[in-house]
Amino acid sequence: MNSNYEPLFTVYFKHNYFVSGILASLDLKPTNETLKIIKDYELVIKKSIGSLSVHFPTVFASSSNTRNNILSDKLKLQFTIQCNDPFFLNYTSNLPNSVENKMFLFQYDNGKNNLKKTDIVLEKDLIDFRDFEFLYFAKPFGHLKIVLDDKIPLEHFISFSAPSLYWRYIIRSSHLLDYNGLAIINKSKNILFSGPFPLILPNGDPALSFISPTAIPQKELSELNLQLMEQFNVESNSGKTIIPNLPHPNHKSISFIGADYNVEGQKRVLDIII
Repeated sequence: MNSNYEPLFTVYFKHNYFVSGILASLDLKPTNETLKIIKDYELVIKKSIGSLSVHFPTVFASSSNTRNNILSDKLKLQFTIQCNDPFFLNYTSNLPNSVENKMFLFQYDNGKNNLKKTDIVLEKDLIDFRDFEFLYFAKPFGHLKIVLDDKIPLEHFISFSAPSLYWRYIIRSSHLLDYNGLAIINKSKNILFSGPFPLILPNGDPALSFISPTAIPQKELSELNLQLMEQFNVESNSGKTIIPNLPHPNHKSISFIGADYNVEGQKRVLDIII
């Protein structure tokens, strides 16, 4: 008898920071115990960008095989998760400032399901890796544990969320500091940044800063079109454009500006230095 394969379950990894909504930087590897189960049951692991699926043979030991046959054995499948993006925490919200010795634990275990499409990963999904039942000598990004039962859905979703942060432009170029009446505003002229505020850089150089009036959702590609203007008049909402398209913040350069500098109750900003 020829054997085809059908899905046992699939886990999708999502992140609303990305235009695609797909978190592509994770790599999942089965534990040794899981590899043995995969071999014994002739299962197949299929990896795609942002997802992992396990498939079962429709024919096993020369007999017809069904999904329920596999589920009835209540197999425990476990995977180590590694993240290939060192800047992941920079564009991910709902996490503590420090994740030292912390790893994510995602599991479907006897109906304890935190892999739902509507759920967002939160701080409660982090545990101390040293206290976990599975011994890790080095901290992984996370661990996925799925205990099969007859109620397990075909699809699971692990969804991360990006923060909304204040944008702070820092004008340090001497030729720009010579202009009068500097302002930062979007091209539709309905979002005017607060400032300029005088600032002394760590090297002692003077600078000016402008801060967004509200927190801005952090995205891989922002739709904001911002410009730097001089001789700006607030009443007429007009001025002369110096830089028509200001750069957007880079997720690799997030800073924490500390309790002594509080912006609308937020302590986390994205700095863009010009």
